[in-house]
Amino acid sequence: MSTNYPDEINGVSTKTKAGQWKKRYSPEEQLRMLGATQAELNAFIKLFCPAHPEFSVTRAASGDPRDWVKAKGRLDEARVIRHLLGDRVPGRPPQWVAPWPTKYTRWVALDVDCHGDDLEDYQRRYNRALGAMIKLGFPRQSLLISDTPSGGVHLIGFFSSTMPVVDVATLFNMIGVQDARGQTEVYPHKNHGLRLPFGKLPDRQLDPEAWIEFIRRFQAGEVFTPKWQDVWARARSTFEPGSVTNHRTPSTAISSHQPMYMSVCGSPRADVRRHRTVAERDDTEPPLVRAPRSRAEAKRMIEEGIPGPGTRVTVTKHIAWHLIKVKDCSATEAIRFLNEWVYATGEGVSKDVDEDLRRGTRRVADQNADIVRWTMDAETDAGAARRPRLFPEEIARIVELLDWTKGSFEDEVAFACRALEFAKTCGVGKPEGWEAPMAAKSVFRTWPRCSGKRYKPLLDAVVERGVMRLVRNEKRSTNGTGRARTYCLAVQPVLEERSRQNKEVPLDVDAAVAYALSLVRAASERLNAESDTYWNVPLWGIRRQRERTTNSKRGDGQTGAIAGPRQHPLEELRERQRRPISSRIKYGNEHRTVPRRHVDPDDVQALRDEMRRSVRDSWAHPRNNL
Repeated sequence: MSTNYPDEINGVSTKTKAGQWKKRYSPEEQLRMLGATQAELNAFIKLFCPAHPEFSVTRAASGDPRDWVKAKGRLDEARVIRHLLGDRVPGRPPQWVAPWPTKYTRWVALDVDCHGDDLEDYQRRYNRALGAMIKLGFPRQSLLISDTPSGGVHLIGFFSSTMPVVDVATLFNMIGVQDARGQTEVYPHKNHGLRLPFGKLPDRQLDPEAWIEFIRRFQAGEVFTPKWQDVWARARSTFEPGSVTNHRTPSTAISSHQPMYMSVCGSPRADVRRHRTVAERDDTEPPLVRAPRSRAEAKRMIEEGIPGPGTRVTVTKHIAWHLIKVKDCSATEAIRFLNEWVYATGEGVSKDVDEDLRRGTRRVADQNADIVRWTMDAETDAGAARRPRLFPEEIARIVELLDWTKGSFEDEVAFACRALEFAKTCGVGKPEGWEAPMAAKSVFRTWPRCSGKRYKPLLDAVVERGVMRLVRNEKRSTNGTGRARTYCLAVQPVLEERSRQNKEVPLDVDAAVAYALSLVRAASERLNAESDTYWNVPLWGIRRQRERTTNSKRGDGQTGAIAGPRQHPLEELRERQRRPISSRIKYGNEHRTVPRRHVDPDDVQALRDEMRRSVRDSWAHPRNNL
């Protein structure tokens, strides 16, 4: 063991009375070794790894900062202290930790990796990542730039409050930054953690005061921390169509990581002062004690904000009802608006809002999501049906992917429509489509004609045709941490946005299935009208049409002779009069006039080959499989 270690660190002896290196230290001694207060350590943990998350750790025996393993349990204070101490303690090799993200984060980061000797590529990716962070609104001096053992850097920007982790990737996508493993990675990431900063780097001296200076600057307000809503608005304003598939508003609370069935909120409370007359309530009571009866009252309620303690939930229910039922906002839009409104007007008024802002939690946002979910599913009148959620453009997308020549087409459309409705209710919209976890017992088997194992062939059919795609497999466990399979439907949220802009009427599942069948009928009728008919036509009576189109010839709609492109009856009669040489051919009880021309013997084989090819193509047409 090296003899370069000091006999004491910040007043803590590193040797026993026998002169041997100590192997154990109390929490108070480790904190004194750090040279920081408990409040500063708590602030560091709250900023980078709140709520004791799961984490990865390097193997201490190997000493390799890239030898990661998944640790058991949750990240505690002792692990963070050992990471910050590095190699300062004798007998303890440095050990790095990487906390995994929770539902919300107060920072975003770009990891620019450096592998090999291609420094030009690294410099180019570093400049692009730095420009992306500045483009989001993080000044260069406010970024925490942390070096990594591989020679790369972590560019970390901080918010004034927490934002949903599920929206971080979309935030960077809107400015053209894609997550690429081994190149430029976006964090927080749901599948792996980010190494904590201020750890010991190989071949470098550890600065024990660096993290303390940073956390003191952060607590003093010297680090610029914009609102994440402003950063999102800035990214959305610079979004260029075509740079990514689609962008969406942040799903502040609805995500595929949350339970599919959340607690149902009760209906808004009645007037708390029922003994007063209506006139007295109208003049003296604030609007919070009753639901707004006009758009003006709702607008005034929003402008006034939360009027006092104990009124947040009631006012939020009234505004959620106004957004969903009157302004026809989507669940994502309503949740985003309510969260911004509650946290902006409830600070200093609502104890729950103050607690969230102080602790960095999002309990109020979760309650807003519950309220919006209940409002979306609530019935406007007694006995009213559920609110329609499907739009014609989305149904057309499903019909386009399915095989409408199969006999089970109607059941497959109904299955896909119900899956889309469920994903839009309990899932999250992503650029590639709506995504939601769907369990067989609690979701699929509750639908009509899907009990038992009857859902399986329908699910296999829609997955085979690309309507649904498995993006995350199930997890079975006995401790309550299991999850269902997560599917992504190939129906992009931009279709709903476009339909709402065009003021299209949403449909329920039954109406959506009827609309899909009408699309198929219209397509089959169009194919029948545009197809050719060659049955019962003698070869010598076929007149080769020189004016046919490049796609196909058009028939007269009946079994008989080919009449070429459709003409007006009078024009067809004049055409026949101009051709006196004709043949009368009898078809059943009808006589049709088929123009003749003298066929050259050398052209007979070509006509016969054309006849066979046309008949073969007509039988291969999809309409014959209906």
